[in-house]
Amino acid sequence: YGGDEFMIVYSEMTVKEIQSVVDTIQEKVRDLKLLQEHEEGQKGVTVTQGVFICVPQEENREWDFNSMADTALYHAKREGRNRYRIVTGFDL
Repeated sequence: YGGDEFMIVYSEMTVKEIQSVVDTIQEKVRDLKLLQEHEEGQKGVTVTQGVFICVPQEENREWDFNSMADTALYHAKREGRNRYRIVTGFDL
C-alpha cells in the first residue's frame, strides 16, 4: 500500500476467521524474528496490523475502508510494536 505498509482484503469471511488470519500473521512473523535473531544475532522484523471489518454499504467509498484500517493501524502502533487492532464498525 505504501512504504512499509501493505493491504489485505478479506472477502466472505467471518470476524472469527479474519481474527485467525491476523493471529497467524503475527505468529509467522514472530517465528521469523526468532529465526533471524538466532541465526544472525540481531533483531528481525515485526508486524503491526490495523484491521477494519465492515460489510460495505452503497454509500461507502473505498477511501472509507482504507482510512478506517489506517486509523486502526495507528492505534495499534501507539500501543507498541508487533500488535494489532481490529475495528468492526465506523465508530472507533
